[in-house]
Amino acid sequence: MFKVQINNGTIKSVSSPKGASLNSETGEVTYTTTGTELNLEFEVTGISESNESTRKLKISLDNYYGHVVKANSLLKAIEQNTFENDSTTNILVNNTVYKAHIYNYEDDLIINENTEYGSQSDVATSSEYATNMVVLKVNGNLIINEGKKLTTVASTTGYGGPKGFLIYVTGDIIKNGTISMTAREAKAEGNANCGSPGGGASQISGGSSDHTNERTAVLASFGQGASGVTKGSGGGGYYGGGESSYIGNEGLKDKHMTCYNCSTSDEESTKTQTTTNVSSDAIADYAKSGAGYVRITYLVK
Repeated sequence: MFKVQINNGTIKSVSSPKGASLNSETGEVTYTTTGTELNLEFEVTGISESNESTRKLKISLDNYYGHVVKANSLLKAIEQNTFENDSTTNILVNNTVYKAHIYNYEDDLIINENTEYGSQSDVATSSEYATNMVVLKVNGNLIINEGKKLTTVASTTGYGGPKGFLIYVTGDIIKNGTISMTAREAKAEGNANCGSPGGGASQISGGSSDHTNERTAVLASFGQGASGVTKGSGGGGYYGGGESSYIGNEGLKDKHMTCYNCSTSDEESTKTQTTTNVSSDAIADYAKSGAGYVRITYLVK
């Protein structure tokens, strides 16, 4: 919240691309930051001696964020700086602030048991987005023993994980176990320089991108979710559900697709049948549980 005023006049309005609320009686302006902005810009319209004019007002949030690490990239910021273990740091890259919960180790890190990094303050709630990414910096080797899993914390109320997981290791990663982000999709807003996440695809509709510039976005089409270069991308999908695409090559004859409890199609180019049969093994016309499976046969003409 901040206050604006004009000598011998009144403030008529205050606006910003992301909205602002003006109390015309007190001149107080309420604005909620996304937590990733470094500079704010408002347009203030006032009336003085019957003359109306509009001026731009710029506000820096340097002091708001406190200590800020500045670098040309996130990787450079992690590489070039020393951090306290289990600390929160603001990283400035290209005028965008990234909030990072950083775990720092000055020797080899051995994962002997299933390990989660992060805390519930890093993930979303029913009313708030996740704002922190989790960073693991190891000045040495990262060794994940067999059968052990390295991951991040997940929301206890079902709102996903933190806003990303960055692992920086100066030595080797010896991965006999797994690094997993399953069920850690963050409920979060996109940063200013990468846009908001695109919409996922469904069985009967493609995904969506929040970027409409034709040079940098591919809108949804059959078998392909929307994508964007500078903005978020939609899910892969269309006829197989999210992340699955129908094989639409006209050179394939007598083809069909089988999916679990889905809408069907008799059209030659989209022939789709439904099933409720499920198996963990790869069986023709069954829905497969667990890891995916594909068989590719190369035919010489």
